[in-house]
Amino acid sequence: MATPDEKVPKVFISSTYEDLQSYRESARDAALKSGFYPVLSENFAASGAAPPLETCLKEVGSCDLLVVIIAHRYGWVPPFQPNQGHKSITWLECEQALKLGKEVVALMVEESAPWPAEDHEDYQAALEIQKPTWNSERMAEIKKNVEALRELKEMVAGARHPGDLCEP
Repeated sequence: MATPDEKVPKVFISSTYEDLQSYRESARDAALKSGFYPVLSENFAASGAAPPLETCLKEVGSCDLLVVIIAHRYGWVPPFQPNQGHKSITWLECEQALKLGKEVVALMVEESAPWPAEDHEDYQAALEIQKPTWNSERMAEIKKNVEALRELKEMVAGARHPGDLCEP
């Protein structure tokens, strides 16, 4: 994808990746049809690994708008966050956009909508508990992710401008 003309507004599309890949593609296509240049993290990752946090936040800052798609997964939590934070990359991207005064458009799947069980954060607990010797640290991490996902949804649903940010 070519780089945008300076006059073309840029939209950063944020979400978990594996479970929402088709939704990301639809958001990309809708952005293009609407005259926006879509920015997606998979387009600037140098390798198959997740792009560094700094790169994602810089890209968010270069955009005019952030569209976040949230379903039932919390996603990747970058290491080495201030105050031993446990914010997902999606949360940090939204927070960055709001801090910079960017508009955030949230598209959230209804809790009651039909959704594959394996694409729910708590499904990982079901897999873990079936192991002969399950890992209590992993179970605690899953619980933390489930709670953090709820908080992320509340934050994004309530944030209309930077002053609305809430810290977990």
